[in-house]
Amino acid sequence: MIPLLGAGLILIALVTSLMLALPALARPTLPFGVRVGIQRVGDPAITTARRFYARMTGLVAALAAVVSILGLLITGSAVAIGIATTVVIVVDLLLFYRAHRMVRAAKLAGRWAAERRQGVAVDTTFRTDPVRVPWSWGLPALSVLLLTAAIGWARYGGLPATLPSFLGYGTASAQREPTTVLHAFQPVIHQIVVTVTVLATVLAALRARPDLDAARPQGSARRYRVYLRGIAVMSLLSAACLNLALFFAALQLWEIVTPPRSPGRWPSMSRSSCCWAAG
Repeated sequence: MIPLLGAGLILIALVTSLMLALPALARPTLPFGVRVGIQRVGDPAITTARRFYARMTGLVAALAAVVSILGLLITGSAVAIGIATTVVIVVDLLLFYRAHRMVRAAKLAGRWAAERRQGVAVDTTFRTDPVRVPWSWGLPALSVLLLTAAIGWARYGGLPATLPSFLGYGTASAQREPTTVLHAFQPVIHQIVVTVTVLATVLAALRARPDLDAARPQGSARRYRVYLRGIAVMSLLSAACLNLALFFAALQLWEIVTPPRSPGRWPSMSRSSCCWAAG
């Protein structure tokens, strides 16, 4: 129960941190997706929208943490964590859209668009010479996936009649399910989904329309290329981290290691896995 509580709180904290970082990742002249002039970056309306978004996002995270803890204590199921995290993502996106509407309304009311001459910068090299996918950074995720599949294939013949319930990034030892190919290889299936999803996201991001500064087209194009490559590398490394976590969950599912029964105790090799390794 305690590991699930910790995992739920960490997941909510990670999602909240990502959502709070979204406004900071954009250029100062593009607050919440609304293009404004450089002289309007510090406008009170934009500052108000940023404060509103940050405070409400923090409040949503606090409420979600309390609800997820209560839900987990009442139901004892990890589904409560998934529902709470999903609600946090949806509400945070709605708050981002609300902040977008606040800035847009201020822009229209103050006629900010008429203050400066409008311009558009286009760099055709993003089509003729696009940023390539850094495939080498995807090797760790693929290696972990293949290693998990190989161990699962070797272990499958010696699995008991029932296995612990698979919870995504952990197992429920008290709940057992019949051993089937689909149940036994759930970690591998999850790894495939994670790897394909991240790769598709990277491909879409590298082919998206670049956001360039009309006042500094060449400099912004160079920075945008560095930004895209950094996003691609971080995404592929994140896939490797997720696959590695699923690898450790697979070891518990296949009873190669047993989860610690008390904090501070390392997982130990189970008797069945020792016999399997000796054979």
